[in-house]
Amino acid sequence: LLPVGAAAGLPSVIESAKRAISVKVDPVVSVAGFVTPGTRVDVLTTLQRIDTSEKLPYTKVILQDLAVLAIDQKLEQAKNGEPELVSVVTLEVTPRQSEELTYAAHQGRLQLALRSPGDHEEVKTEAVSVAQVLGSPVARKGKAAAPAGPSVQVITGSSVSVKSF
Repeated sequence: LLPVGAAAGLPSVIESAKRAISVKVDPVVSVAGFVTPGTRVDVLTTLQRIDTSEKLPYTKVILQDLAVLAIDQKLEQAKNGEPELVSVVTLEVTPRQSEELTYAAHQGRLQLALRSPGDHEEVKTEAVSVAQVLGSPVARKGKAAAPAGPSVQVITGSSVSVKSF
């Protein structure tokens, strides 16, 4: 039952002090159709760090344990239980989360991570960059790697060498 004056549909399922926000997704972002109304998801984003000198892209979990309110314009799962490929997912968020999600959607790429139904634990994560995924860069051929300990550069005529100790 709804309170007097309340409208049926999506507005009636939004918790007090929360908002419904829709984000455009593709089959990969929407976990290949397994995101359905009633499931819970984490939102990851890949953004370019414009606030650092390297301006490298980073991926970070920005929102955790969000309720999926609707997919496309459906408030219920498909009757046959089969995965549906969707283009819009509507999530329940706080006003602050709506700002973060909107910024991430406009500045980078979003990815949804489907959660187990009973898992509501928030996990602290660190942003991941190319160095964490691929490791440190390898020295290029023709260039000597930096010595590990103290070293001295020896110049003899036009010849340059490095002696490590």
